Amino acid sequence: MKNRHSKPPYEKRPKLRSNKWWIVVLFFIIFILINFNVFAINTNNISNLTQSAGNSAINIGNEFSNVIQTQVTNTEKILSTVTGDPNSNAQESIIPSKISISPTYQPTISTNKPPEPQIKDPTIIPTTIPKLDFKQSPKTTSYPYVVDGNRKSISFTTYGGLSDYFSKKGHSYHYDPEKEVVMPLLENEYQDDNVRPLIELIRKSSTNPDEQSKIAISLVQHIPYNWNKYYGTSMDWFYPYETLYNNKGVCADKSLLLAYLLNELGYDTVLFEFSGHMAVGVKCSSNYGFYDTGYAFIETTRPTIITYVPDTYMSGFKVSSNPHIIHLNGGKKVLDVSTEYRDAIKMKQLQAMGEVLDQSHYAEWLRLSNNYDLQYDT
Repeated sequence: MKNRHSKPPYEKRPKLRSNKWWIVVLFFIIFILINFNVFAINTNNISNLTQSAGNSAINIGNEFSNVIQTQVTNTEKILSTVTGDPNSNAQESIIPSKISISPTYQPTISTNKPPEPQIKDPTIIPTTIPKLDFKQSPKTTSYPYVVDGNRKSISFTTYGGLSDYFSKKGHSYHYDPEKEVVMPLLENEYQDDNVRPLIELIRKSSTNPDEQSKIAISLVQHIPYNWNKYYGTSMDWFYPYETLYNNKGVCADKSLLLAYLLNELGYDTVLFEFSGHMAVGVKCSSNYGFYDTGYAFIETTRPTIITYVPDTYMSGFKVSSNPHIIHLNGGKKVLDVSTEYRDAIKMKQLQAMGEVLDQSHYAEWLRLSNNYDLQYDT
């Protein structure tokens, strides 16, 4: 028995053949035509873009060519101006309105070298150290001397300005009096400049160098002794120039002056420094030297024969055989003192005979005294 509510079995229906295939063909043809038109349009656009890009490239090339031509023209004008080409106009504008360049144009550079700049040597303005003016308070002094019994003199002008300048200089020392005091007294530029005229006057007084030195010795020996300084408390030494200006001095002052003059005259000179006294030594033959020093002894406090050494001094001082020797720089010459050495020995012999002499010995004593002006009171 069948169930009324059951589903009946499926039944197939037959298909109907369609006659619409031509519509599909028509759509295909239309699709083809549409795509062909789009391709044609795109091809035209590409052609137009290509042509535009080509035109832009041509324009850029033309502009670049114009720039190159302008630079070449400017170079030509500049070279024409430098080389002095009369066909070029130096006042013409550098950028011309029209450009025309020959294909075979080759710019030429002038081989003429521009003149090298002349470098002048810099002008050096010499700097001079101003000299101090010491020509105040002039004083002319006549300095006497005796050579071979003939008394003469040399007039020389000194200045208080320079003497005051030296008097303000201290002469103290800490370790070495020779280097710190004595040598500065003898080596000074201002002193050299102002004593040099006196050296020249001494040289003009004789053509014999040894006689020139003996003139200097006698001149210093005749300078008065400074008794005020001797009895005073001052122990300071003077510059040689100060002694000349003051025209007086103690043994140290006069010895420094004489040593300075002899050294400037070219003689090998030393100072004999004793305890409480000073004298001068001049290079001589070893036969006439003071205690084998090789230097002849010269007393400066008063006129005395060269090589004569006093036995005693007024103060009781006696010359010792071991003085401190201070050697001056410069002089090399040796002084002939052979005559003075013999006369000094004779004077010693006469003095040993006592205060009363016979006529012949007195005449000898008188000759020596006059020859060296030994009775001159300083």
